[in-house]
Amino acid sequence: MTMETPEAPVAPRPEKVTGRRVLAALIDIVLLAAVFFGLAATIGDLEYSDGVLSVSLNGGPALLYFAIVLAYYVGLEAARGQTLGKMAMRIRVVSEASGLKPSFGPALGRNLLRIVDGLPILYIVGLLSVAVTRKDQRIGDMAANTLVVRA
Repeated sequence: MTMETPEAPVAPRPEKVTGRRVLAALIDIVLLAAVFFGLAATIGDLEYSDGVLSVSLNGGPALLYFAIVLAYYVGLEAARGQTLGKMAMRIRVVSEASGLKPSFGPALGRNLLRIVDGLPILYIVGLLSVAVTRKDQRIGDMAANTLVVRA
């Protein structure tokens, strides 16, 4: 009689998924932009005048939007290891040590650092970081000890 025991996940090896990461980020940005416009139309400021569309969220509505964004990234990455964009591009976030999806703390840490990775425009710091690091990590990944790998 033999008993099979489930194998522990093997630490992932870094893969080149930069293009997939960029496309996943664009998908997530489009989805979150739709949320932004929806909030602006309902509880924020949306105005069209002289061919110019102006949208903004201030005060409470802006805080609500930032909470939604943080919950989207942290919640999905802690629960599944993937945002909707990452699901579509068949990549996922994993712990560098275990190969498992990140727990809440690392998911929160890597996503709070989106503020730095997103500077100065369009995630240029994050993109440069991914391009020059051996493991294709953005600053948030390095701080949280996470990798983005094929799903």
